[in-house]
Order: sequence, then C-alpha cells, then structure tokens
Amino acid sequence: MASLVTIRTYPTYSEAMVARSFFEAHGVFAVIPDWYHASNAWHLTTALQGVRLCTIDSEVVDACKLLDTVRSTKSKQQRLPLSEVILAAAVYLFAGIPHPVRRR
Repeated sequence: MASLVTIRTYPTYSEAMVARSFFEAHGVFAVIPDWYHASNAWHLTTALQGVRLCTIDSEVVDACKLLDTVRSTKSKQQRLPLSEVILAAAVYLFAGIPHPVRRR
C-alpha cells in the first residue's frame, strides 16, 4: 500500500499551493494534508511547524528531481547592474518627495 511522504514544509499555505500546482503540472501527485488548518487557522501554521507538501512514496524521486531543477534555475538568476540599482534609488527618492506647498 502506498504511503504519503513529506517532501518539503512551507511557511505559508500559498507557497505550498504554488509548489503543489508545480508538481501536478509536471505529472507528480502532490497533496497538502494541512490545508484545512493552514487556510482557516493561518496564524497557527508556525505552531504546526509549517504546511507540509506530501507525495506518494513511489514518486519521491521525481519530486526531488523537480525540486533540484527549481533550485538550479534559482541560483542562475542574474543580479541587477549597479547602474540600474542607483537609477531606481534616485527615481524613488526624487519621485517619493512630496511637492512643497506654498502658503500665502
């Protein structure tokens, strides 16, 4: 008989749902057994040690391979050039300052 194996634990229900839909889009069965507590008593997810994402024990290898591909693409993300960061900070500073009001 197949049993559920916890693949990963997420801090929020929304992150677990995104991961579940990612797995199901790739043909791996995934279920969130803590969905009821996470959606109705979301403030207790820390006490329950997060939201578990589980799969059948026969699909654990496929799920781990998918998690490894996500981690490898995350590490390949490029950083913004320094000039773009400075430009964004300048726009934020100058656009965020309210216009002074003249008194008569």
